[in-house]
Amino acid sequence: MENSGEKIPAEGEAEAVHNEPDKPAQMPGRSKTGWLWPFFAFLFFAAYYYLDYKLSLNGILAETRDIANSTISESFQKFSIFGSVIAALISLLVYYVLIAVKKIVGLKKIKFINPMLWILAVLPWYFFARQLVFDEPRYTDLARAIISYVGRPLYSASIAAIWFGILWLVVSLVLKFKKK
Repeated sequence: MENSGEKIPAEGEAEAVHNEPDKPAQMPGRSKTGWLWPFFAFLFFAAYYYLDYKLSLNGILAETRDIANSTISESFQKFSIFGSVIAALISLLVYYVLIAVKKIVGLKKIKFINPMLWILAVLPWYFFARQLVFDEPRYTDLARAIISYVGRPLYSASIAAIWFGILWLVVSLVLKFKKK
């Protein structure tokens, strides 16, 4: 039996865990917490929408008393809460697409661009909700329900998500200049 220089553990002896030189090292510039900020931003966006919806539900119900179709009102009361997760998930997917474009362009080492990309991913929700809340006429029951049950919480949640992105940017810049 040939011995290639490796120590073969004896029977009953536990093999020691050690770092092998041929084991691939972590890629440079890759942080172990790189997924945390986008994940927290996703959770923050969804949670803020949910809390805003729940806390302003009495105001929403008072605002939607003019909806004649009770099926529309009941459906939106029951299911519009899922708009938080849907909007946050779409924003997260858009964010990851923008991150992929950033890497393709060759800007992957510039980390403080990431919060700006999060803000870009959330900005369409802000403009959509702003259009719903301030500019759309409330002609039909469906329009009233969408504006009240979806538009109002989405408007405040998108503003909060943009502020979260600004906070993320400030923390990124502070950490960047602190390292120097």
